[in-house]
Amino acid sequence: MPKRGHGDMMHRLANFVDHNRGLCAGMALAAVVAAAIAGCEPRTQSVFDPARRVTARELQREVARIESDYSARLRAAEIAREDLQAQLDLRSRLVQLTGGLASLASTGDLTAPTLLGSLLQLLTLFSTAGLAYDNRRKDRVIAERNAHAGQTRNSTGADHALQ
Repeated sequence: MPKRGHGDMMHRLANFVDHNRGLCAGMALAAVVAAAIAGCEPRTQSVFDPARRVTARELQREVARIESDYSARLRAAEIAREDLQAQLDLRSRLVQLTGGLASLASTGDLTAPTLLGSLLQLLTLFSTAGLAYDNRRKDRVIAERNAHAGQTRNSTGADHALQ
């Protein structure tokens, strides 16, 4: 009995990926979106040091420090706050479509099980889209094969009937 080598596994994996390319693409896209949502905390330009990027909490500390003395810097902080809010709004809209992860993070209710649940929803969403794409592509291939086979049978069947 021949041994199956590393090449057979790679060949089988390559065939699986080729046969289910939509599913694989959907899963890869789900992983990228999940990583972006879970790992990227929004940041904006610091009021005191324009070269530095700060989080929402750090920005709030800077605003509290300058509120009473610097009206010009206070306006810069409002602009930064609006920028940060726009980023959070964009993130919230994306997450609403993928399970509500941002609202959990903003309220502090984000736990490992809720994060895992949201990531599984992302995976399911993009995997389902990939499967739908694969099924439409496979249906098209089958229809083309059947149409081609029907034309071949008709032309050969007609030839045999005349002879």
